[in-house]
Amino acid sequence: MHEQVAHEVAHAQRNHSTLALLYLDLDLFKRVNDMHGHGAGDDLLKQVANRLKNCVRRTDTVSRLGGDEFAILLTDFDRPAFAGEVAEKIAHRLSEPFLLNEVEVNISTSVGISIFPDDGHDAGTLLLHADTAMYHAKALGRGRTQFFAQEMNQRTAERHALEQDLKAAIAKGQLSLYFQPQLETNSAEMIGAEVLLRWHHPQQGLVSPARFIPIAEESGHLMVSLGNWVLENVCKQARVWLDAGYSIPRLSVNVSAVQFRDDQFLQQLESLLHNCHLRPHILQLELTESIIMSEVEGATDRVRTLKDMGVCIAIDDFGTGYSSLSYLKDLPVDELKIDQSFVHNIQSDRDSAAIVEAVIRMGESLKLRVIAEGVENGESFAFLAQNGCEGLQGYHFSKPIPAAAFERQYLINF
Repeated sequence: MHEQVAHEVAHAQRNHSTLALLYLDLDLFKRVNDMHGHGAGDDLLKQVANRLKNCVRRTDTVSRLGGDEFAILLTDFDRPAFAGEVAEKIAHRLSEPFLLNEVEVNISTSVGISIFPDDGHDAGTLLLHADTAMYHAKALGRGRTQFFAQEMNQRTAERHALEQDLKAAIAKGQLSLYFQPQLETNSAEMIGAEVLLRWHHPQQGLVSPARFIPIAEESGHLMVSLGNWVLENVCKQARVWLDAGYSIPRLSVNVSAVQFRDDQFLQQLESLLHNCHLRPHILQLELTESIIMSEVEGATDRVRTLKDMGVCIAIDDFGTGYSSLSYLKDLPVDELKIDQSFVHNIQSDRDSAAIVEAVIRMGESLKLRVIAEGVENGESFAFLAQNGCEGLQGYHFSKPIPAAAFERQYLINF
């Protein structure tokens, strides 16, 4: 592909013509490998390649760059919009189901586009800028297409700088824990608290988790480091409160997929609980449905090990992941957390209200505690209370607050 792009760039320069480079990355490809095996993943790549070839002309070039990334070189066209039309055609074609081992699988693709001569004059620059545009398309959500723009370079540089600052944040003491209480619906008594990570950047102030968590997750090892920091400091804070004579509620901590699968995770958690002299039931780990379903057998074994240790388990963002619920009956979980996207729309969306009611009924049938996240007004509170939701969490009761404020407002009378 590099050689072909270089050849076509030279030709375009002589003839004052235009060419386009499309950089494609398959969304959710890792999930296919995890759920259906690497053989199925290889088969999917072959099927994708065939569909891509059928979406372009014989004079165009299709290449697999590695992993689940492809590039397409388009030549001999007279308007940049043509590249966008091809990208839309590809996106539509790849959104159609693939048959893997007699099972239908759905994926999507993120596409970045660079145009010669506007976005670069050599193969390396055009590939880099198409890759940058693809990254921005993926950041906007799956199945998107983005043309390269110069400001993307600045945003990429800013993101890289933020990643470097985040790596140093742990050592420089810029991280802190915030606590958001979870209340029992009928009595309004505190039954738990979710622990949330906050980053106080020396120049930018309080950085939103929506900005830095995706950066850490993409890095992988950085997310493990942050996750370990959170668990360690939650346990230390719990020990401080207990030594001060406070009773404390169950503390819920979000665990990322990469941290949950880390080989040292279970051993490190057990050591933390032992070193801080904590009873394991004080700690609850929140796992998303996607973590469980990406590797059902392995995840189930790990959850059972955690339960044997005495740690509580919650399924976070429940209702947003998978249509198959058979995994629930085999998992020793304690709690379902209704995703806030449904709670926010209870008043305006009948489907969201129906899903919330169904999750509450399901929790009752399976003898699981159900907590609704994102309760922001009295109307949502009334609906959830009327339908028997056991626990509530959200700004209607309290925003996440620092440990000292949480101690003053909630632990003194707990």
